[in-house]
Amino acid sequence: MAGDIDMPGRYVSRFTALLEKGQLPNGMGFNWQTVVSNNTLPNSAITWTSVQANTGGSGTCVATANQINGSEDILSYSAYQTRFLSEPICLLDAQMSYNFAQQTANKKTNFERNIVDAWQERDRGNYITMAQNKIVLASGLPQTTNNPGTYATTGNIGSGFPLIPATSPLTQDLIAYIIRKLDRDGAAQAGGAYDMKDGKAIYLVLMDSETQQYIIKTSTATRDDFRWSDSGMGEKAVLRKKFGLDRPYGGAFHMIDDRMPRFNFDPVLGYVEVPFLTNSATASVGTNKAIPNPAYETANYTMAIFFHPKVVKRLMPTALSTVGAGTTFGPIQYNGDITWLNIPDLVCNPQNTIGNWNANLMAAYRPDLVNYGWVVMYNRCTNQVFGLGSCYS
Repeated sequence: MAGDIDMPGRYVSRFTALLEKGQLPNGMGFNWQTVVSNNTLPNSAITWTSVQANTGGSGTCVATANQINGSEDILSYSAYQTRFLSEPICLLDAQMSYNFAQQTANKKTNFERNIVDAWQERDRGNYITMAQNKIVLASGLPQTTNNPGTYATTGNIGSGFPLIPATSPLTQDLIAYIIRKLDRDGAAQAGGAYDMKDGKAIYLVLMDSETQQYIIKTSTATRDDFRWSDSGMGEKAVLRKKFGLDRPYGGAFHMIDDRMPRFNFDPVLGYVEVPFLTNSATASVGTNKAIPNPAYETANYTMAIFFHPKVVKRLMPTALSTVGAGTTFGPIQYNGDITWLNIPDLVCNPQNTIGNWNANLMAAYRPDLVNYGWVVMYNRCTNQVFGLGSCYS
């Protein structure tokens, strides 16, 4: 053996960076509730009366009251946890191995990447599950309007959608339709505008680069919008750029995430997620290695997420080192912070020569303005995206 020990890269989703984070309250158990104040209307039709001079008594000095009562939704949420532990590393094995320092660094990098993946999937899964509005792009725009769900121990992010296969790719007209719904529901006033342009809110939409390519490339009207835009960029600057770049268009900011969930459809189970990575039993040392999943590339369906920061918030426990009375603890960082464990044991580890990396993850996801959560399931139509024919053929 000679030379450096290389390691392949690993694409990271962008969702976790968007999600708001906070701390769980101490001393209040493991299950919580949050209150959302609703918009309300008067109890009955508003009464307007003519104003006239008073001839004794109160008359029109006291207008008829239109009573407005308050309304609240009480939403529940709970905490869930998991833990990662690396394979044991023996000091003597490492010491006698080829380029042991680089091998150890690569093992830790792989450990870190799994923690990042876990948070990305957990954060995105809770947003999708708690988003109240789920649409399938098929005839009639079938939609479910769910109460906040819980992406609990395993989670199935495709289960909340209507049980019908999507027939259409994502279109700019559909994006515009949801933007109008968000505008009319006051989403921008509730902190949902990613940006503002000409006095109008720009909303954040997560999609993969193939979807953006389809929206821009297959629509003549969209291409002309870019070509003759007043930005001064013109066709050369915009249309000839690589697809997959973040860019605004038509009231939406396309944020590209090439690890968006993909699905196949089962008539009984509905949308079944296809993992982004899969194990391949081709490793020379060890059981298997993770590779890009071929089934992910051929999956028929994917989704776009309209992101509003008030839909859900991730809350984690505070790290404590004592609970009083002279007690002392770790403390444990529940954000996935990696610690090295070298625990002495008279039989298994008498000389502290065996250790593991350890990481604890714990969070509760607090639902909030879930009515601003919109997720769209659509047909990838890969033949049409890549110019090979219609997805309806």
